[in-house]
Amino acid sequence: MQKMIGEKIRALRIQKKMTQAELAGSFITRNMLSQIENGVAMPSVPTVLELAKRLDVPASYFFSDAGTLDDYRKIGALDKIKKLYAAKEYEKCLGKLRELSIFDDETEMLYAWASLSCGIEKYRAGYLKSARSYFEEALTHSQKSLYGNPALSDTAAQYLDAVAWIRAGEKTPYPRTERDTAAELGVLADLSYIQAVAGERETFEYGTAFPMYADHLKARADMQKGNYRTAAQSLKELVARDGEKRYAVMKYYALHDLESCSSREGDYKCAYECASAGRALAEKMNK
Repeated sequence: MQKMIGEKIRALRIQKKMTQAELAGSFITRNMLSQIENGVAMPSVPTVLELAKRLDVPASYFFSDAGTLDDYRKIGALDKIKKLYAAKEYEKCLGKLRELSIFDDETEMLYAWASLSCGIEKYRAGYLKSARSYFEEALTHSQKSLYGNPALSDTAAQYLDAVAWIRAGEKTPYPRTERDTAAELGVLADLSYIQAVAGERETFEYGTAFPMYADHLKARADMQKGNYRTAAQSLKELVARDGEKRYAVMKYYALHDLESCSSREGDYKCAYECASAGRALAEKMNK
């Protein structure tokens, strides 16, 4: 046991390119550390705890002859990572996973779910270029894991379709993909809204839970009927709502529609303001 502890401490110190003096610090002498590494002296529990802290490994790693260092690092880190995910701290979750740098089936799926969640947050905030990167990461990590989740992959792929269609300026046909009914309600609402915009439909089955999407589609229906004044009033109220941060994509289209309505009604000041605000959102989509 004494020899094994010393060998593990020495191996980790060398791996981290630390001198004995750097690792020993003021806690123990360099000579004592040398004796521990050579198996001559048995470190006390407080010494092991301090060395483990400085070497960034669980103390239990030094006392076991089973399991690799990665196994122990993973045990120590995964609980924190899962708590971050549960708290919806997805960026921090991904940061900790990158620090851990362990790629197995379990961590790959954590990467995938955290990346998907980051992508959805970025999409709803209007940062479509960043969202695309996260969705692509979600697909990549999901495919690398034996626990690959079809619903996760399907959701990431459909958001990628939506992002591609929006960023292309709606110049290509929107993919007619089937939605996974097991997906989270907010995801279904995001995708259903874009499909409705692409298909120029006013029907929206998630209007009770997500009224801003429904209100925009209703205003679009008024525009198609030639009721531009009514539509303009609804759209003005819609884009003035600042409390919801998840509707950046919808506001982009609402501003475009309000610009069109205002021009038809001769309200060129409003049309100009909408065009400026729309350009600002379009620039945001490239971030």
